[in-house]
Amino acid sequence: MADERAYLYLARRNRRGVRVLLSFPAKEKIHGTRMSDIRMLGLDTSLERDILLLIYDNRMLWEPWIETALGYADLVRSLRRRGFHRIPHAANPIFEVKSWRRMPITRAIPKKQTMLKRRPTRPS
Repeated sequence: MADERAYLYLARRNRRGVRVLLSFPAKEKIHGTRMSDIRMLGLDTSLERDILLLIYDNRMLWEPWIETALGYADLVRSLRRRGFHRIPHAANPIFEVKSWRRMPITRAIPKKQTMLKRRPTRPS
């Protein structure tokens, strides 16, 4: 999983658009999760401030999500399966980071809990 990348993106609440904010290498697998607080990633303060400002300015129609994928094509496939439309053809993140002073922490992101449906038991 060393070659997986985490994508932090803004998704429209009506699932009609996606904007990639940031992409970085990730060690843990993260399924599509809404980010309630990006401070838990531990980004550099200037980058964190710029991202928080963009999220604040677009808070009525857009919400932040994070997800890992092997590549951008994998992310697009995952988003389309979940019903998102108007996804950019290329992963051109709004914020480009040339070198990381410290890598973002992805293990602090809460894991998405899912509930599996049990098969009904047949009467004997």
